[in-house]
Amino acid sequence: MPLLYTLFGAVFGFVLSRAGAADYTFIQSTFLFQSFQLYGIMGTAVVITAPGLWLLKRRGRTLSGRPLDVELKPFNAGSVAGGLLFGIGWSIAGMCPGPILVNIGEGKVYALAALAGAVCGAALFGALYPVQDDWSGSKNYYIADNVFIGRHDPDRMMGWIGQIWERFPGFPELLSSEYAVKVYGQGHVVAHNFFAHWHDGVDVATYGDPDGAPDAIPDRLPVSIDFYGNDIFNATGQDRHSVIVDYDVFVNVAMPDRSDPQRLYKPDALDFRLRPGSAAIDAGTLLPTINDDFTGRAPDIGAYELDRPLPRYGPR
Repeated sequence: MPLLYTLFGAVFGFVLSRAGAADYTFIQSTFLFQSFQLYGIMGTAVVITAPGLWLLKRRGRTLSGRPLDVELKPFNAGSVAGGLLFGIGWSIAGMCPGPILVNIGEGKVYALAALAGAVCGAALFGALYPVQDDWSGSKNYYIADNVFIGRHDPDRMMGWIGQIWERFPGFPELLSSEYAVKVYGQGHVVAHNFFAHWHDGVDVATYGDPDGAPDAIPDRLPVSIDFYGNDIFNATGQDRHSVIVDYDVFVNVAMPDRSDPQRLYKPDALDFRLRPGSAAIDAGTLLPTINDDFTGRAPDIGAYELDRPLPRYGPR
């Protein structure tokens, strides 16, 4: 996939260069309304892109199967002011962010000054403007392939103040690393991350109004959030007996098709009984009067004990 991105980027840069988008004189003639070629190029891009975006929005996911939600950006007074500033900077420098890299690729050293200005402007924007000021309204973030290392000492007792144990020496332990990822909103995917030494590796906010939004708004409820393939190590020091299992512990259950999240599965086609010899067999913990009718060395993990009759629910 990175190779494909590189190929598309190279083709895009070549087209911009050949179209004159990196030519200072050409840009000046465009802003002085002496040449209309660039307007035609941008209009052609809109005509080609609009149907593609419409198809992607209707499909609801990218070609690789990832969820896609194309949202309209609100129009406000800042849009006008930002557009004017962008146009002034473009006309003076003779390049916008994309052609900056094209100019550098063509060997124009002065483009480095424009690049430095763009980086400083982006950094200033990030410092003055919050990344997400509507937390509970966020949707469809994809958080994957990260390593989160906290500073929480798993061997130190920790809890909230106001309890009797805070009288003991060394308590309370400072909450130096509370959580690595805190998720609000809907449609997020948290996958293939490594978390170590956090009080909470991942926290899903199911209550509260972090950004002042009322709890009753249905589209802000934390639903359709997928977690898979994450390794959460020693997050609090309390859980030291977890057993990693996968779909292969069942007789006939496969991983859902990620490219088709709306697909419905027939219950009769699935068999959630445990497969003999799988990692869930004899891996549970004895709970008196709850699972003490196990058949092996220890209770199995899951709702069905191996070699035991399936439970019957409802009227007999």
